[in-house]
Amino acid sequence: MEPTYRPGQALVLTAVEPGEVRRGDVVVFRSSPAPGEPVSSHLKRVIALGGDRVSQCGDQPVQLNGAPLAEPYLEGGEVNGFRCFDTTVPDGQMFVMGDHRANSLDSRVWGAVPLDTVKARDVPSTVRALVAVGAAGVLGLLFVVVAAILGVIAARRRRTAPAAYPQWAATGP
Repeated sequence: MEPTYRPGQALVLTAVEPGEVRRGDVVVFRSSPAPGEPVSSHLKRVIALGGDRVSQCGDQPVQLNGAPLAEPYLEGGEVNGFRCFDTTVPDGQMFVMGDHRANSLDSRVWGAVPLDTVKARDVPSTVRALVAVGAAGVLGLLFVVVAAILGVIAARRRRTAPAAYPQWAATGP
């Protein structure tokens, strides 16, 4: 999914129901890429949903319902990678592709993927930024509360009179 995501990059995901999946979402879904292979998790971008016609051939942009699809997230602007296709997505399914088309196994190979295999979607970068700012604000508020408590404790300790020395210690030999 480069350049959108880099290896080792942390993602902020939110659980999603099949009916909440939208075109353009980056989703995590679990499926077996081929019969007899183990089920695994995949991270791909939703290009089309049930009833959509999606096609592409050569260096042309992906066509969604007869119109070119704007895809600014593509690796190097490469629109396809390796294979021509023209399909109508069955109801209850989605057509997914990776953002690095030349290096992505996706619906061009597997075909459409059932929507009920989607487990989560990536939170858009604007929401991610708001989450980060909110978390920093909460952390800052926590620091203020802890500092106030420590200040009260320190003030109480200063108010108490110092311990008096016993009489025998105050007088010398």
